Amino acid sequence: MQMPPFLEDGDTIAAIAPSRWVPEGVLENARNILAGLGLNLVWDASINEQSGQFAGEDRHRASSMMKAWSNVEVKALWAARGGYGAQRILETLDSKAMQDAPKWFIGFSDSTAIHARLNQLGILSIHAPVLSMVPLVPVEDVDACASILQGGIWKGLECVPHPL
Repeated sequence: MQMPPFLEDGDTIAAIAPSRWVPEGVLENARNILAGLGLNLVWDASINEQSGQFAGEDRHRASSMMKAWSNVEVKALWAARGGYGAQRILETLDSKAMQDAPKWFIGFSDSTAIHARLNQLGILSIHAPVLSMVPLVPVEDVDACASILQGGIWKGLECVPHPL
């Protein structure tokens, strides 16, 4: 398994919407919480686009995810919301680009489809609350996720891909 580089203070995490659209203002509390942990949360204005229940058409969501993945300033991608739709973009993600420059991906719910793809590619990811839920979970859980991203628990651990 490829372990993405660990994050350092001041590093940038991109909020992405591989599934449901994100109402404006929903991510501000998560941004403030992550800033308190030394991490910078950013997102593209297109995260608020809406096509039915989705954050834009399938190709738009896949393109937005790959744009964040290919941005050298972005060290991790965190799903903003769950719902439905992530599995619809899997075939259009650039697997080679993801393997060539592994990054952390964080989320749960519908984002599990992306975790499965990353597992197939041999890239570690973190199954944790989506950004819209960060303000609702115990602070210890958010601290633990930040510790994982920053390398705090990895000493002596070995991860192998799960055979699908």
